[in-house]
Amino acid sequence: MRANLKRLHSPDVDDLKQFSPKNPKDFAFLLQIFVGVEGSDGEDSFDLQVCTPAWLERECKRVGVVSGRHRLIVDCFDINAIEMYLQDYCENIVADDWDGIAAILGELGSWEFDGYRNL
Repeated sequence: MRANLKRLHSPDVDDLKQFSPKNPKDFAFLLQIFVGVEGSDGEDSFDLQVCTPAWLERECKRVGVVSGRHRLIVDCFDINAIEMYLQDYCENIVADDWDGIAAILGELGSWEFDGYRNL
C-alpha cells in the first residue's frame, strides 16, 4: 500500500491559499493533513504545527524547552512548497497495511487515532 495526501486544512487559517501571515518570518499555525491509501476515498487526519525558526526561538525563550515533534519548520510561508513537501513525503510511504502507513505518518503529525483501543 502507498500513502496519498488527500487534502490540507487548518482550523487556524480560513484560506490556506490566500493566507499571508502578519510576519512571514515569525508565525505558527496548526495544519491538518488528510491522508489515505492511494486509490481509495478514505482518509485520516494527522496534525502538525507549521512554524518558522524565529517563532521557535521566541517560544523557546518564553517557555524554556520546546519539543520538535509534530512540527514542520519553514523559512517563510509558501503553501505550495509545504504541500509539495507533504505530497512527496506521503508518496514515499509504502507499507503492508494502513497501520504501517499511519505509524510512519505519526512521526510527522499526531494521528487522530493515536492511542485508540477497540475495547
